[in-house]
Amino acid sequence: LNQLVEVAKKSTQIRERLGYRSQNNADADFKKLLKIRNIVMHPVRPLVAADADVETVLSAARVAMQLSSRLSSAGT
Repeated sequence: LNQLVEVAKKSTQIRERLGYRSQNNADADFKKLLKIRNIVMHPVRPLVAADADVETVLSAARVAMQLSSRLSSAGT
């Protein structure tokens, strides 16, 4: 996933299809997804250990849903 994120951030065409104007804009959302991916794939603590973790997971889920929607729209 890290490599795909790097390609998407550096490719202007891909980044713009995903709705990002710059690498910095994309980076903020991609970091959320990568954080959740790392927690799930390398569990050293629960995904939700504190109340604040619920917002972190929710935020990452929103990003994933937005990206999925943008990709679906871009394909048509």
